[in-house]
Amino acid sequence: MEAIGKKGHSDLLQEEIMRQLIYLINMAGNFRLLCFLLIINLSCSPNNMKTGEEIVNQNFNYFLTDIPKFLSKKNPDSITPIIVSDSITKNIFIVNYCQYECFNKINAEGFEIDTRTRYNNFVIKKLPKDVKYPKISLVNDYKNLKLEDYIGLNFYNFYVNKDHSKAFIIVEKIATKDKWGKTEVYFFRKEKDKWKFYKKKLLVIG
Repeated sequence: MEAIGKKGHSDLLQEEIMRQLIYLINMAGNFRLLCFLLIINLSCSPNNMKTGEEIVNQNFNYFLTDIPKFLSKKNPDSITPIIVSDSITKNIFIVNYCQYECFNKINAEGFEIDTRTRYNNFVIKKLPKDVKYPKISLVNDYKNLKLEDYIGLNFYNFYVNKDHSKAFIIVEKIATKDKWGKTEVYFFRKEKDKWKFYKKKLLVIG
Protein backbone atom coordinates (compact mmCIF):
# COMPACT_ATOMS: atom_id res chain seq x y z
CA MET A 1 0.00 0.00 0.00
CA GLU A 2 1.52 3.33 -1.04
CA ALA A 3 1.80 6.25 1.35
CA ILE A 4 -1.06 8.78 1.42
CA GLY A 5 0.06 12.37 0.83
CA LYS A 6 3.66 11.29 0.23
CA LYS A 7 6.25 14.08 0.08
CA GLY A 8 9.41 12.07 -0.56
CA HIS A 9 11.45 8.93 0.02
CA SER A 10 14.73 8.26 1.82
CA ASP A 11 16.80 9.31 -1.18
CA LEU A 12 15.02 12.67 -1.31
CA LEU A 13 15.58 13.09 2.41
CA GLN A 14 19.30 12.53 1.93
CA GLU A 15 19.42 15.05 -0.93
CA GLU A 16 17.60 17.63 1.17
CA ILE A 17 20.11 17.16 4.01
CA MET A 18 22.97 17.75 1.58
CA ARG A 19 21.32 20.91 0.20
CA GLN A 20 20.94 22.29 3.72
CA LEU A 21 24.57 21.46 4.49
CA ILE A 22 25.83 23.28 1.41
CA TYR A 23 23.67 26.31 2.17
CA LEU A 24 24.88 26.57 5.77
CA ILE A 25 28.51 26.09 4.75
CA ASN A 26 28.25 28.87 2.16
CA MET A 27 26.64 31.17 4.71
CA ALA A 28 29.17 30.47 7.46
CA GLY A 29 32.42 29.93 5.54
CA ASN A 30 33.73 28.13 8.60
CA PHE A 31 35.82 24.95 8.35
CA ARG A 32 34.88 23.78 11.86
CA LEU A 33 31.21 24.12 10.99
CA LEU A 34 31.82 22.13 7.81
CA CYS A 35 33.35 19.25 9.77
CA PHE A 36 30.57 19.33 12.37
CA LEU A 37 27.79 19.28 9.79
CA LEU A 38 29.42 16.48 7.82
CA ILE A 39 29.52 14.36 10.98
CA ILE A 40 25.80 14.95 11.50
CA ASN A 41 25.08 13.97 7.92
CA LEU A 42 27.09 10.76 8.24
CA SER A 43 24.96 9.74 11.23
CA CYS A 44 22.06 9.46 8.76
CA SER A 45 24.01 7.35 6.30
CA PRO A 46 22.20 5.69 3.38
CA ASN A 47 23.31 2.27 4.71
CA ASN A 48 21.57 2.80 8.04
CA MET A 49 18.50 4.21 6.31
CA LYS A 50 18.36 1.07 4.17
CA THR A 51 18.76 -1.08 7.30
CA GLY A 52 15.82 0.72 8.90
CA GLU A 53 13.64 0.02 5.90
CA GLU A 54 14.66 -3.66 5.95
CA ILE A 55 13.83 -4.03 9.66
CA VAL A 56 10.39 -2.47 9.27
CA ASN A 57 9.59 -4.53 6.16
CA GLN A 58 10.79 -7.84 7.62
CA ASN A 59 9.18 -7.45 11.05
CA PHE A 60 6.12 -5.23 10.61
CA ASN A 61 3.55 -7.69 11.94
CA TYR A 62 5.33 -7.77 15.32
CA PHE A 63 4.31 -4.12 15.79
CA LEU A 64 0.63 -5.14 15.50
CA THR A 65 0.40 -8.05 17.95
CA ASP A 66 -1.18 -6.16 20.87
CA ILE A 67 -3.55 -3.68 19.23
CA PRO A 68 -6.74 -3.38 21.34
CA LYS A 69 -10.27 -3.41 19.91
CA PHE A 70 -12.68 -0.51 20.43
CA LEU A 71 -16.36 -0.80 19.55
CA SER A 72 -17.84 2.37 18.03
CA LYS A 73 -20.44 3.49 15.49
CA LYS A 74 -17.71 3.83 12.88
CA ASN A 75 -16.19 0.47 13.78
CA PRO A 76 -18.99 -1.96 14.62
CA ASP A 77 -16.59 -4.87 14.15
CA SER A 78 -14.36 -3.41 16.93
CA ILE A 79 -11.37 -3.35 14.58
CA THR A 80 -9.94 0.15 14.90
CA PRO A 81 -8.09 1.49 11.85
CA ILE A 82 -4.33 1.86 12.26
CA ILE A 83 -2.66 4.92 10.74
CA VAL A 84 1.09 4.55 10.28
CA SER A 85 3.30 7.63 10.04
CA ASP A 86 5.83 7.20 7.23
CA SER A 87 8.56 9.33 8.85
CA ILE A 88 10.96 7.84 11.41
CA THR A 89 12.37 10.70 13.49
CA LYS A 90 13.65 11.48 16.99
CA ASN A 91 11.38 11.21 20.05
CA ILE A 92 12.26 14.21 22.22
CA PHE A 93 10.33 12.91 25.24
CA ILE A 94 12.38 9.71 25.44
CA VAL A 95 15.66 11.61 25.08
CA ASN A 96 14.86 14.52 27.42
CA TYR A 97 12.43 13.20 30.03
CA CYS A 98 12.82 9.42 30.22
CA GLN A 99 16.60 9.49 30.00
CA TYR A 100 17.94 7.19 32.66
CA GLU A 101 15.06 4.76 33.06
CA CYS A 102 14.62 4.34 29.29
CA PHE A 103 18.36 4.35 28.57
CA ASN A 104 18.97 1.67 31.19
CA LYS A 105 16.32 -0.61 29.68
CA ILE A 106 17.85 -0.20 26.22
CA ASN A 107 21.49 -0.47 27.31
CA ALA A 108 20.74 -3.71 29.19
CA GLU A 109 20.51 -5.28 25.72
CA GLY A 110 24.12 -4.43 24.89
CA PHE A 111 23.76 -0.86 23.61
CA GLU A 112 25.56 2.23 24.90
CA ILE A 113 23.22 5.14 24.24
CA ASP A 114 23.05 8.44 26.12
CA THR A 115 21.87 12.01 25.54
CA ARG A 116 24.54 12.50 22.84
CA THR A 117 23.51 9.50 20.75
CA ARG A 118 22.56 10.25 17.15
CA TYR A 119 19.65 8.36 15.64
CA ASN A 120 18.87 7.57 12.03
CA ASN A 121 15.94 9.10 10.20
CA PHE A 122 14.31 7.37 7.28
CA VAL A 123 11.00 7.12 5.44
CA ILE A 124 8.72 4.11 5.04
CA LYS A 125 8.02 4.01 1.30
CA LYS A 126 5.15 1.52 1.49
CA LEU A 127 3.68 -1.04 3.85
CA PRO A 128 4.82 -4.67 3.45
CA LYS A 129 2.56 -6.92 1.38
CA ASP A 130 2.20 -9.46 4.20
CA VAL A 131 0.66 -7.07 6.76
CA LYS A 132 -1.87 -9.05 8.80
CA TYR A 133 -4.31 -6.29 9.77
CA PRO A 134 -7.48 -5.51 7.81
CA LYS A 135 -7.59 -1.73 8.33
CA ILE A 136 -4.24 -0.02 7.98
CA SER A 137 -2.90 2.96 6.03
CA LEU A 138 0.43 4.75 5.62
CA VAL A 139 0.33 8.56 5.81
CA ASN A 140 2.70 11.46 5.57
CA ASP A 141 0.60 13.79 7.72
CA TYR A 142 -2.20 13.21 10.23
CA LYS A 143 -3.75 16.65 9.66
CA ASN A 144 -5.89 15.73 6.65
CA LEU A 145 -7.34 12.55 8.13
CA LYS A 146 -11.12 12.37 8.23
CA LEU A 147 -11.24 9.45 10.65
CA GLU A 148 -12.59 10.06 14.13
CA ASP A 149 -11.37 6.83 15.70
CA TYR A 150 -8.01 5.32 14.90
CA ILE A 151 -4.73 4.19 16.45
CA GLY A 152 -1.64 6.11 15.42
CA LEU A 153 1.50 4.02 14.94
CA ASN A 154 4.68 6.10 15.06
CA PHE A 155 8.34 5.05 14.85
CA TYR A 156 11.19 6.93 16.54
CA ASN A 157 14.87 6.77 17.50
CA PHE A 158 16.11 4.10 15.13
CA TYR A 159 19.62 2.97 16.07
CA VAL A 160 22.10 0.40 14.76
CA ASN A 161 25.17 -0.62 16.80
CA LYS A 162 28.71 -0.18 15.51
CA ASP A 163 29.23 -3.70 14.18
CA HIS A 164 25.82 -3.67 12.51
CA SER A 165 24.65 -6.78 14.38
CA LYS A 166 21.90 -5.33 16.57
CA ALA A 167 19.38 -2.52 16.31
CA PHE A 168 16.39 -1.03 18.09
CA ILE A 169 13.49 1.23 17.24
CA ILE A 170 10.99 2.98 19.52
CA VAL A 171 7.33 2.44 18.64
CA GLU A 172 4.51 4.66 19.88
CA LYS A 173 0.89 3.48 19.68
CA ILE A 174 -1.79 6.02 20.58
CA ALA A 175 -5.58 5.78 20.20
CA THR A 176 -7.63 8.90 19.52
CA LYS A 177 -9.55 10.55 22.38
CA ASP A 178 -6.93 9.26 24.84
CA LYS A 179 -8.52 5.80 24.95
CA TRP A 180 -5.22 3.96 25.09
CA GLY A 181 -1.54 4.41 24.42
CA LYS A 182 1.95 3.12 25.09
CA THR A 183 5.53 3.46 23.90
CA GLU A 184 7.83 0.45 23.56
CA VAL A 185 11.30 -0.31 22.30
CA TYR A 186 11.72 -3.22 19.88
CA PHE A 187 15.06 -5.04 19.58
CA PHE A 188 16.44 -6.85 16.53
CA ARG A 189 19.42 -9.09 15.69
CA LYS A 190 21.07 -9.61 12.32
CA GLU A 191 20.96 -13.32 11.44
CA LYS A 192 22.61 -14.05 8.11
CA ASP A 193 20.88 -11.71 5.67
CA LYS A 194 17.75 -11.06 7.78
CA TRP A 195 16.89 -8.86 10.76
CA LYS A 196 15.02 -10.83 13.44
CA PHE A 197 12.86 -9.35 16.20
CA TYR A 198 13.78 -10.88 19.57
CA LYS A 199 12.41 -8.70 22.37
CA LYS A 200 10.42 -5.61 23.28
CA LYS A 201 10.27 -3.54 26.47
CA LEU A 202 7.67 -1.10 27.75
CA LEU A 203 8.98 2.46 28.15
CA VAL A 204 5.88 4.61 28.74
CA ILE A 205 2.19 3.78 29.18
CA GLY A 206 -0.82 6.05 28.86
